[in-house]
Amino acid sequence: MTNHAPAPQTVYDVLIANLVADLRARDAGAAAPRAGEPFPDFILPNATGVFCELSRLLADGPVVLSFLRGQWCPFCQAELVAWKRALPALERVGGRLVFVAASTGGAAMAIRNSVSPRIEVLCDVDHGLTLSLGLAVYLGRQFLAQYERDGLELAAIYGSQAGLLPIPATFALDRQGIVLAAHIEPDFRSRAVPEDMIAAIASATAA
Repeated sequence: MTNHAPAPQTVYDVLIANLVADLRARDAGAAAPRAGEPFPDFILPNATGVFCELSRLLADGPVVLSFLRGQWCPFCQAELVAWKRALPALERVGGRLVFVAASTGGAAMAIRNSVSPRIEVLCDVDHGLTLSLGLAVYLGRQFLAQYERDGLELAAIYGSQAGLLPIPATFALDRQGIVLAAHIEPDFRSRAVPEDMIAAIASATAA
């Protein structure tokens, strides 16, 4: 029998492990709404600059609300692909898909175009909403320096030197804004399974 040595850790493996451990130790994301709790109403501009109020979106039916780091993130890209495939199933149960991202410079429209013109992408400028929900986290100087060495300028993407990113979080909301299901995970590699969110909305609408 051949013993295979474990794959060597990359710089990002170490940085992610340290960041996730720190976030878990600080219980990051614990203040965000959980199942059974109301999601606070908010107003943000969409990809075309029109201000959208959550309560108005909910007036048309249940909403899946997902907070993204940005389309530059490969894990966010995978999430967008998964939701593009799952969108017809969400729409069949009367749900609507809404993403929230802080990226500037037309990034919201790029996200929308990558999934469907039927979704909304809201611009959380300066991470204001994300901060209010306790979902914004500071990456740390080492992580930011590594991104910069690799040519990823977060300051240019977000228009801010704050070094903040959201904990990717996804919420299924009923028409009253009550959270039916929530996926809040400090490890940004882990994302909500679309089918779980769709099932939560289907159960609520069938009740």
